[in-house]
Amino acid sequence: SKYQSGFEEEFTIATTGNKQKRKPLISLFFKKVDAPAMSDPGEQLQRVMKFRKSIIENKSLLFQDFENLDEFEGIIRKCISNYVFDHIDLNDNHPQATHTPEAEIEKSSSEKINENFDQAPIR
Repeated sequence: SKYQSGFEEEFTIATTGNKQKRKPLISLFFKKVDAPAMSDPGEQLQRVMKFRKSIIENKSLLFQDFENLDEFEGIIRKCISNYVFDHIDLNDNHPQATHTPEAEIEKSSSEKINENFDQAPIR
């Protein structure tokens, strides 16, 4: 194979498709690396650093760095939300979803609370 990794092959296919058809939408993230790892990077980290440098030099994509899993989760949620809001037609006549995970959580929480209290009217 002319690619050094599965990621490299998938990235090349995705960026080629993005240039030609504006699809797929590509979001790129890098985990921040601590100083000790940067001072003695292994082979894999060296390849990631080289790839990141090429993205910067070619100005081919915007990317975002993250420090930990919580920060990454927040970034991903924001990306997905932005994508949905950019692609949803708020003027369509389709019924809105009435069953959401949040509604289910609220329902089960209120049911649990109600189980703990006597529902008889106060006299």
